[in-house]
Amino acid sequence: MLSSLLPQRSSNRRFIAFIVAAVAALAAPLQALAAFSPDLRMEPQPFRQDQVIDGRRFDYNAESFIHRASFAPPRAIAASVIPQDGITGTAGSSRSDELFVDMAIQTTHELDQGVHFQYRFRRTEDFDGTYDRNLVGIGYQVNERFSARLMGDVIRDKSRIDLQPEFTWQSGERLTLHGALVFSDQMLNGKQDEDRFNTAPITRYLGLQWQLTDRQGLRAYGNHTPTTALEQGATGTRFRDRHSRAGVAWDWHPNSHEHWQWLAEGETTDRASRLEEQTALNEMTRRFWRSRVQYRQQGHDVERLRLGGQFLFLREEGDFIGNQQEHTDRREVMLFAGTGWRLSSAWRFEPTVFVAHVEGNSFEQDEPQEVSDDLNGTYAKITLPFNWQPGGPEGATISLNPTFRLHRAAFGGGNLSLSIPL
Repeated sequence: MLSSLLPQRSSNRRFIAFIVAAVAALAAPLQALAAFSPDLRMEPQPFRQDQVIDGRRFDYNAESFIHRASFAPPRAIAASVIPQDGITGTAGSSRSDELFVDMAIQTTHELDQGVHFQYRFRRTEDFDGTYDRNLVGIGYQVNERFSARLMGDVIRDKSRIDLQPEFTWQSGERLTLHGALVFSDQMLNGKQDEDRFNTAPITRYLGLQWQLTDRQGLRAYGNHTPTTALEQGATGTRFRDRHSRAGVAWDWHPNSHEHWQWLAEGETTDRASRLEEQTALNEMTRRFWRSRVQYRQQGHDVERLRLGGQFLFLREEGDFIGNQQEHTDRREVMLFAGTGWRLSSAWRFEPTVFVAHVEGNSFEQDEPQEVSDDLNGTYAKITLPFNWQPGGPEGATISLNPTFRLHRAAFGGGNLSLSIPL
C-alpha cells in the first residue's frame, strides 16, 4: 500500500509557529561547507553550472571540519534510502563571519488512490560550494512493491530547471532500492543564446537498503555524472566536468540497547577549462574519502554512551577552474566520546568531546604555488547540547548547543538544530 512506501507522519501541530520561525532562521545565507555528515548522504547530487563557473569561493581552516562535526542535527539528514517526511536542520557559527547551515524539508500528501504529491526543499553544500534544491512532483503507487515519481527543481529561470524522474522498489521487508535520473538545466540550450551544453549533464543515482538479518543491515549508494561539456558564451570559456560519489554503511544491533555502525564514502572529480584562443587545458582533480566507526549504547530514554572515530582524506590539485578561491590537501583523524543525562521528562543534556589531528596545507588562487595556510595541529572542543523533546523521543527534537574549544580557552560557536517529523 501507499503507506508502506511513503514516509510516515506524526502529529506535531502545536509546533507550527516554531517551525515557521526556525525555517526562516535556517534559510539565512550561508558561506560554509559541510565537509561530512555523521551518516551517509543518500541523495542525488547532480551537476550544477555554479560548481564549475564559480567553484568554492571560500577557504578551509584547520578547524573547519571539527566545527561541522560538532553541529550535527539530532537526526542525520538523508541517511535513509527512502526520503523521509519532516523538517531537519542545523545552523551553527563556524567563524565570526560564517554560518554553517544544513537543512531538509519534505512533505507528502495523498491526492487520490495511488496518486500523491511531494515537496522537498534542500539547503546544503558540497566541496564546490553552497546550493539549494526546490523539488516539486507527482508520484504514483503502482503496487505494494513499486512506486514512481517525477520531480522538478523549480526556479524562476526556466533554463536552469532540473527534471528528476525516480522510482522506489521493495522486495518484502528486506530489500529496498531507490533510483533517480537528474537531467540538470534541461532546457538550457533552448531557452537562452549565451551558454550551451555540448554534452548535457545526466546524473545517475541508486540507493540500496538491505536488511541482512534481524540485527544487521547494509546501506549503499552511488552517484555518477559522466563528462559534461559546457560552453559559456559571455567569456568564450569551455568547461568539462566529471563527478562520481559512492558510500556504504553497515549497521549492527547486537541487542536492543547497542548499535555499531561503520561507513565509508569516496568522491572523485575531474574538471577542465579552456578559453577559445587557448590550446592548453586548465585541469584540476579532487579525491576524497573517509571511513567512520561509531558505537552507541542506549539507556532509559537517553543515550548512555557514544564513542567513535573517523579518518578523512581530501586532496585538490591542479589549476584553479572558474572562480575557485582555494585548493586544500589534508588528512584528518577525529575521535569523539559523549554521554547523556535525562534532566526532566522533556529535557536531555548530551555533552560530547571531539579531538581532531590535522595534517596538510591550503593554497589560494592569488598565490597558487605558495602555502597559504598550514593546517598542521591537534584541535579539541566540547559540545554542551540541551535537547528539548516535548512530545517524547519519537516526536520533535530542538537542540541548543553551546560549544567551547579545549586546545585554547575560547568559545567554539553556538548551534541551533531541530528535527520535526511531519
